[in-house]
Amino acid sequence: MTHRFMSLLVFCAFFSSIAVAQRADLAGIKICIDPGHGGNNAANDRHLIPDPGTDFWESESNFQKALLLKALLEAKGATVLLTRNTNTYPTDAEPSLATRVAFANANNVNWFHSIHSNATGLASNTSINYTLMLVREEIVPGGSSVYGPGTGKPEKQGAWDISLIIGPYIKEKLRTQRTSQYLDWTFYGGTNGGFTLGVLRGLSMPGQLSEGSMHDYYPETRRLMNNSYRKMEAYAIRDAFLSYFGVPADSPCIVAGIISEIGTGKLIDAARVRLLPENLIYTGDQYRNGFYMFDGIQPGPHTIRFETPGYRPDSAQIMLTAGETRFLDRQLEFISSPMVVTSTPGRSETEFSAAGQIQITFSKIMDTLSVRNAFTLIPAVKGNLLWSNGLMTVTFKTDSIVLPFNTSFVLRVEGTARSMGGFFIDGNGDGIPGDAFQLSFTTKPADVWHPILTSAFTPNGSLFVSPSSMINFTYDEPLDPASVNTSNIVIQEVGGPILPRTFEYQESNGRGGFNIYPQGGLGPGKSYRIRISGVTDLSGNAIPASNPLWSFSVAPSSGQITTIENFGSSVASWWQPATNASTVGVDSATFEPDSAVTLKLFGSGGPSAKLKYTWRTSAPDWLLRVSLRNPELNQTYWSARGTALQLYVYGDGSGNFFRFEIEDSVEVFPEGRPENREVGPWTKIDWVGWKLVSWDFKEENSGSWTGSGKLEGTLRFSGFQLKYDPLAGSRSGTVYVDQLQLSKGSDTVGARPPGSIALSFSMSQNYPNPFNAGTRIDYVLEERVDVSLRVYDILGRQIRELVSSPQSRGGYQVYWDGKNDQGDVASSGVYLYQLRTGAHVSTRKMVFVK
Repeated sequence: MTHRFMSLLVFCAFFSSIAVAQRADLAGIKICIDPGHGGNNAANDRHLIPDPGTDFWESESNFQKALLLKALLEAKGATVLLTRNTNTYPTDAEPSLATRVAFANANNVNWFHSIHSNATGLASNTSINYTLMLVREEIVPGGSSVYGPGTGKPEKQGAWDISLIIGPYIKEKLRTQRTSQYLDWTFYGGTNGGFTLGVLRGLSMPGQLSEGSMHDYYPETRRLMNNSYRKMEAYAIRDAFLSYFGVPADSPCIVAGIISEIGTGKLIDAARVRLLPENLIYTGDQYRNGFYMFDGIQPGPHTIRFETPGYRPDSAQIMLTAGETRFLDRQLEFISSPMVVTSTPGRSETEFSAAGQIQITFSKIMDTLSVRNAFTLIPAVKGNLLWSNGLMTVTFKTDSIVLPFNTSFVLRVEGTARSMGGFFIDGNGDGIPGDAFQLSFTTKPADVWHPILTSAFTPNGSLFVSPSSMINFTYDEPLDPASVNTSNIVIQEVGGPILPRTFEYQESNGRGGFNIYPQGGLGPGKSYRIRISGVTDLSGNAIPASNPLWSFSVAPSSGQITTIENFGSSVASWWQPATNASTVGVDSATFEPDSAVTLKLFGSGGPSAKLKYTWRTSAPDWLLRVSLRNPELNQTYWSARGTALQLYVYGDGSGNFFRFEIEDSVEVFPEGRPENREVGPWTKIDWVGWKLVSWDFKEENSGSWTGSGKLEGTLRFSGFQLKYDPLAGSRSGTVYVDQLQLSKGSDTVGARPPGSIALSFSMSQNYPNPFNAGTRIDYVLEERVDVSLRVYDILGRQIRELVSSPQSRGGYQVYWDGKNDQGDVASSGVYLYQLRTGAHVSTRKMVFVK
């Protein structure tokens, strides 16, 4: 007992003196170095093959580091023993962990160090590379030497202290991302199943384990195949021992670095580097690491020459200070002329989108000024050259969003363009530098504008007719059906929750529309907001998040609903429109039941009635009449006060017109007569999908036909009519109708809430479109209002002001001759025309082709 106590005092006194006192070398210090693992044994080793021919074994890497460290320590006077002296399987001894500990104890060494590299355990490590130090943790009295628990303190303070030096030194020499240090029992789980390292368990002297870097990070794997790189880690551990024991640092220096190829970043194999004035030459390996290293270099001025065959020579002047490690990475340029690797558009492309990106990728990093001076586009278009991909890819960005349509261009980069290293381009790929790169292409029209709303179920800020009305939004182009979803379309009760909802998307006549079906319907007297953003067209142009909210309120009561006709499975009680005496200007028309398109508002929906028609466009006038054979058999009668006639119409976006037809004074003329046939106002079919069309009789808005234009006496339904619009209407189309009904007893039908603003106009698509000489824009005003009609380019710059004055109620036609405000003919392309009346704005697109 006394002997052991005295031995401990001597041991402590020894380390106290050697750790503090200044020493000339490490003479008298015995160190045991443990190369982790052993023998290239797949069962107890770490084996990786990042590339064919790069065969990494951690045991071999650790063993080579240990041999290098042994030589460095012995050169400083230390006595060094290795726990294993071979690394060949199966003849290698590969001692167990306990045997390694026993070996160090039996040889009465002063210090123990185990060398390892680390791994993340991830399936693929593409970024993690750090240094880790582990030290034996003190175990509480009576605890297990394997499973603890630990005290949170190192078993031997010296091991902890020297590890605080070793970790940062390795990080500096290997340029890892960081260094960490832990006690082993805590690191391997602590109270959650922690255990201690077997290779440190039972040591009589201080000992630590280093994990220098991550061998499963493939760039590091390749470097760990290089013995000069391993020597960098050996230097770090040696220098830490020198620092800890107070031995002056070495004055010789190290110069090291990584050589790669400019542009590609490829690490260069067999890199050749010369150090002057010593005229030392380093030739790299074939493991794709690009590493080089000179050691034992005296302080002072030096020249580093990079002389790898096939690459442009380079050099650098450096001044080394005593003991310095200088890293000098270099990118070398391959001796060849830069060429165009890829281009957009391709050569002689005849249908390049006018919104496409003009882009050229070179094989090398380019001198940007020389490329800018060599770049031309004919005919000339204003724009800028933008660089990316490490100055290897140049993009021509036009000042306008698109190039002119249907235009042939020649793009040329003269042979004076050169790489950063001064090599002129080989534009035609013939192996001779200095000739130009040239390509020709022709543009086609492009869609670069997000969908624009052309029709909505109710004006923004208005009072919705009834909870059973349809929510429909229609846009000026087809939409991507996948973008019509709950993420992009939200309906929320004001002050309440977001409503669960489903959608029904449809498209016709170049337009896309959708119906929204709130689960559980809408509540009478409640207010709602709808947000639509992120819905895209087929080109991916999205309705922006800045799109305004659509707000509306639901009438407190829809009154008494009386079904007049649900169309069922037969339309035998209706005249076929083509044979109707009042039908004119029609080539063909049929009216029949249909189960393909159903009204889902009231459940699964039964058959609707399909009206399919084709106009005779050469006719002088057009009217398609769909009427009951015997209106007098209709049992639904009403007076005009407080009533509205309603029909669910599945629109085809044709731009043609729809209106109701009724008979009045039926108590006087029960058999009906032409003089008593009245019609409602025309409604333009600019929507796609289901919409509730309503004629509110309390407003003086009757149309003009065979009757007087005034609603008198008792009324009954007799039919509905369509009319062709020769300017903007489609020649043929198909609409569906369902649930003809009367809303009676509500004074709020069609009314607007206090403070809301009526939609004071409607504007048609210009005709013709596209156009090359002139085009006509039609619009209708419902009241006298200040009107502004302007043409803009797609950057929002005003091109022409067509109208700026107050105008009375009525229809208007305005012509644009394709000229700007200065009288010059505008360029071919996409333009917007915008009608403003007070707080309301309507915008549409048109295409001008010269």
